[in-house]
Amino acid sequence: MYCRKCGTQVQEDAIFCHVCGNLLKDAGQVNVIEEQAYENVEKRKREKNNLDTINFILAIISVSLMVVAFIPYVPIIALVLGGVALVIAIILEIKKKYKFSLLSLYLAAGGILANILLLIYFSSI
Repeated sequence: MYCRKCGTQVQEDAIFCHVCGNLLKDAGQVNVIEEQAYENVEKRKREKNNLDTINFILAIISVSLMVVAFIPYVPIIALVLGGVALVIAIILEIKKKYKFSLLSLYLAAGGILANILLLIYFSSI
């Protein structure tokens, strides 16, 4: 494809000429392309927020199960949930794009430690 204004060869999917800045597509086509790009970004944001929220809920459940830790197998379930939340929180924190990841990391680590202590306490009784 060539620019209609300066004749420079441009990529087929280009919106503007990289030499003269001429608009290569019709205004309607540009709006559709921009709208699709915006929808893709918003969809990715929703997916990221969902994972972050699920991780935070897992960490909260892990910590709150300590209240009923005297029921058999509950500390083990809490450890598993805390472990899953910890792994997800570490991955999310590495990406640095989530609002609950650091809080989830601390909650999951605290929940794991507390549940290990509860397991030790209840096994010694």
